[in-house]
Amino acid sequence: MAVIIHRIDKTNPGDYWSNPAHYFPIKVSSNIDIGSIKDYKTSEPIIFGGGGLLGRITWDTNISHLVENNKVILWGAGQNYYGQKKKGDLVGVPVESRLPDYISQFTKIGIRDYGLGYDWVPCASCMHPALNVAKKVKTTNKILGIQHNKIKIKSPHFRSISHAIEADKLEDFLCYIASFECIVTNTYHGAYWSLLLGKKVVVQPWSSKFNNLKWNFAITDKHGPMQKSIVDIADAITQNNQTALEESRIANNDFFSSIDL
Repeated sequence: MAVIIHRIDKTNPGDYWSNPAHYFPIKVSSNIDIGSIKDYKTSEPIIFGGGGLLGRITWDTNISHLVENNKVILWGAGQNYYGQKKKGDLVGVPVESRLPDYISQFTKIGIRDYGLGYDWVPCASCMHPALNVAKKVKTTNKILGIQHNKIKIKSPHFRSISHAIEADKLEDFLCYIASFECIVTNTYHGAYWSLLLGKKVVVQPWSSKFNNLKWNFAITDKHGPMQKSIVDIADAITQNNQTALEESRIANNDFFSSIDL
């Protein structure tokens, strides 16, 4: 039996569907929200992830204690550092990639951030069968914005939708994304799923979590979506992510095969 620790939020499909137990035959004794792990100890192995769980000031002390006192496997979680500032104040401002000091204390590490010196295991939501359906959708539209529910994307050049949907509506959400050629987004899973679907992606960052997505994408600043040049930025993106979904699934399958529960 294993304990799953991640961010449990049914209004955020990225957090909800990042739980590896949705896709792999893991015997789970309990699912625990990251906000409820203070002084947590168990004799059972813990799967920690996915989601942007590392580097958040509100969680870091508890995570440090968690890995000191338990057998914890990091699966598909990643950095999410933006200090003590409000998210909106950091839109379009570069935030340096960093991993917390306790990273080495995980029993096994499969991190969603590419190129940071650890095994790359992207968010397990890549295993969701809704992506297979969405991959078959024909592209019929130009640009769509996917905005964080707390950070809006305003533009006269395209419409934006929220990333906050009911978890069981994911297939509809992904199929709608798939009908667009380019996605402009300030949400991690808006970028991740769009890349898995082979879309051109423009990221408006506000956290370190956007830094180490594996595949090619463009970056815009706070005012970029308001400018006509956003269309040119989208057109200029060279797509090199047509194998992203397959790569991600192979990495997750290999990681599952390597862990001892």
